[in-house]
Amino acid sequence: MNQRLVLWAWERHEDLSFLGRGEAAIAPVVVTVTLAGTTATTTWRRERMQFASGAEILPVIHVEAFDRLRSPVLNTEQKIVLTDTIIEVASRYPARVVQLDFEARPSQRAFYKAVLNDVRQRDTHIRLSLTALASWCVGDRWLQDLTVEEIVPMLFRMGRDGTRIRDGYQRTGSLPAKECNDSVGLATDEWMPTSVSARRIYLFSPRPWTRESFDAISKRVPS
Repeated sequence: MNQRLVLWAWERHEDLSFLGRGEAAIAPVVVTVTLAGTTATTTWRRERMQFASGAEILPVIHVEAFDRLRSPVLNTEQKIVLTDTIIEVASRYPARVVQLDFEARPSQRAFYKAVLNDVRQRDTHIRLSLTALASWCVGDRWLQDLTVEEIVPMLFRMGRDGTRIRDGYQRTGSLPAKECNDSVGLATDEWMPTSVSARRIYLFSPRPWTRESFDAISKRVPS
């Protein structure tokens, strides 16, 4: 991907046909994989999404593994389903790039690492992008051994550590973990840093995108 701006499009109706060539790429959630108990369920996007011919698309797989009633076992079957889904999604798009969106408790990290390794072993042409909690790029540091081409730290909805992380980023324009500084995720309704070292900026909007909202946020995005 070469676009500097990438618009996330979550599971809701989105009409992004207003985007002109070169204005922004689009990262839509195309499937959600739910891990609960011993099962893995795939739910393909239900909401309609419109975009102009020739738009650059980065498909996103959202993974949910926090069912309070049926905590996921994270067994071999679930690993196979998630791996198969990644490979299937990649096969549907010419660039063969897939972004994974998940939160991982410490006890779940070995599972996700195994999934990424399995994808690599089965298809060496897939390029993987991964969204990341900002805390993973500050003190946690478990991302450095992952076999992915891109990590996108999300500098929004950060919780109790948000102020400290924002202050540090505002001072330096980067995060402590070097693997987290090629891309960054920001929200249209939250703080924007004055400078960004990242080559790509992903934008989350809590409301459907419009020409007006895109133009407004484009003026606020740091250079």
